[in-house]
Amino acid sequence: VGFADAAVEIQDHFLAGRRKKAQEAVPDELIDKVALVGPKERIVDRLQDWKKAAQVSHVDSLLIKGVTKSDLLVFAETVL
Repeated sequence: VGFADAAVEIQDHFLAGRRKKAQEAVPDELIDKVALVGPKERIVDRLQDWKKAAQVSHVDSLLIKGVTKSDLLVFAETVL
């Protein structure tokens, strides 16, 4: 994924008990690559990329957390 330096920094902070610093060291770009976050419109747009990736086995599962019933409906309509 290309975040080796960040991974080392995050791990160093975490192992030293500095969990807040470890969280702060996670680059926004990494979060953007591995998570669907943001406004509904952005997530729907990004889901298209995930859907394409799933067709070639780059995505085999998704963890859905902290969503409302209406969010799940949008997700289902977009993915299915």
